Amino acid sequence: MNDIEFIVGTGYGRIKIPFANSQISELSCHGKGAHSVLPSVRTIIDVGGQDCKVIKVDKNGKILDFAMNDKCAAGTGRFLEVMARTLELKLEELGPISLESKNQAKITAQCSVFAETEVVSLMADG
Repeated sequence: MNDIEFIVGTGYGRIKIPFANSQISELSCHGKGAHSVLPSVRTIIDVGGQDCKVIKVDKNGKILDFAMNDKCAAGTGRFLEVMARTLELKLEELGPISLESKNQAKITAQCSVFAETEVVSLMADG
């Protein structure tokens, strides 16, 4: 660790890193990181395991606005994993197969547990 000059904590556990020199929000890191890699980016979508975020940034990567769902797993990576498992698909197959759909299945539940039950019922109905 002698060649490390500065440590930044980020994410939900950022304040629990006792040796961090600073803490920066995950949203700010997304904005700065996206701007660093692709300066023309103005919208960032982060579908994580615990939440889903949509972040609007300016030409410098500074956050202008954001929206997030952090109430449950709905719309997150975990939700997609549950749906893939329920449909007996590999996670990476879910997107391409969804684009082939001719009909839209309505799932009213936002909770992944209840949505899984709905999907099983829809599959049973054909």
